[in-house]
Amino acid sequence: MKKYLLLPLTILLAGCGSESTSSNTPNQPTHVIPLYSHPPSDAWDKLFLFNHLTKDNVIVIMNPSDGDFTYKSSSYDTVLKQLKSNNIFTVGYLYTNYAQRDPSEIKANIDNYKKYYPDIDGYFFDEMNRSVEKLNYYKDLVTYTKNYTILNPGTSVDQKYLDEKFTDLIVNREGDYKSRASLNTPNEKTKLAIMYYNAPKDATIPESIKYTYIDDDESLRNFSEYYTPKSWQLYSTLAHNAKLQYPNSTTSYIFPDDLAKLPQSVEFFMDKELMRMNICKKSAQRNEFRFLDEFDVNKAQTSLEITIDTLSANNDVTLMQVHSKTDATPPEYIPLLRVSYYDNKLWAHIKDEDYNTSKVELGTYHDKTTLKEEVDQGILNIYIDGIKVYTQDISYWKNRAFLKFGLYPQTDGCDQLDITNINYIK
Repeated sequence: MKKYLLLPLTILLAGCGSESTSSNTPNQPTHVIPLYSHPPSDAWDKLFLFNHLTKDNVIVIMNPSDGDFTYKSSSYDTVLKQLKSNNIFTVGYLYTNYAQRDPSEIKANIDNYKKYYPDIDGYFFDEMNRSVEKLNYYKDLVTYTKNYTILNPGTSVDQKYLDEKFTDLIVNREGDYKSRASLNTPNEKTKLAIMYYNAPKDATIPESIKYTYIDDDESLRNFSEYYTPKSWQLYSTLAHNAKLQYPNSTTSYIFPDDLAKLPQSVEFFMDKELMRMNICKKSAQRNEFRFLDEFDVNKAQTSLEITIDTLSANNDVTLMQVHSKTDATPPEYIPLLRVSYYDNKLWAHIKDEDYNTSKVELGTYHDKTTLKEEVDQGILNIYIDGIKVYTQDISYWKNRAFLKFGLYPQTDGCDQLDITNINYIK
């Protein structure tokens, strides 16, 4: 099976059988996510946020050490408790090496799941051998689990695998969307799944298939970066353009109706209405989005606009940047522009061709401020609430540049930034 950290995908769940205690009900839309990154990570953060925003049913395949472990990971233990508290159905990954693994080894893996992660809801058996000669091999393993099970051959199997009615779900087709392998016949116990990669946005599936995994987003080739699902309209500009940089920050798995109840320790939070960055450290700490596109300031026409709902800043805080990196090895990162808050005012810090910095007052800060930085073929413009307040010829700048925004305190103290709109034009 392809291993991704987290994909926006859709699966319709016809029901969770066996002895599982799943809250999923027949024919409810359910998202199945093979989340193989080690928690905590951006991928896990996004999973909980996606679950919170959509309220859809979610099944997660978690994968500690390919299921072959002999001790409890405190990180997985913590995240599994959070999965349960968020009513997210979770299955544990197991590989069978096409029935070449000794069943006793796999049963030992199952025992360790039950011992160390007793809240697990079921099991995902990968690398399944489709031959009828191995039916008893898999039937024995599934029976041993006494839980919900998914078998993944990635193709059609001997029909006996379904007629025996011993497992809940079989992945009957996995791979490129253009694949049109034959399908088995499901029944009231054993359903079929299709997993498509690189599918078009208008991908269709056979009407009889109720479990469908569709990767329709080619931009997710590099998922080491933080991407936001397209459906979150407020942050759609981040989906393919930016990565989140928050070294050593903590992210919320708690989504209160009243943000005042959000723990102070949570340093990044996002829902349908706002993005919150919160830092309270003894030393400066950054919490930013960096846009991935690098550009020549003399050729580019690009801009970034954000609406700051509220800002509670202790002292000097950087909010936006036109940043750049040199051609040196390793490259040196140098801000051409910093837009900062200080003493209830907004300031521009501009470097000249000798890297000397000039500081210019832009205006008084107020809540609901809309702040925009624009590079237009060698000219830098800054706007506040739609009014151009600063312009500068930057044709002297030879380093490739990129845009950033976020909360970057320049001094010690506690700072909080709420953003309600992001508009990025490249």
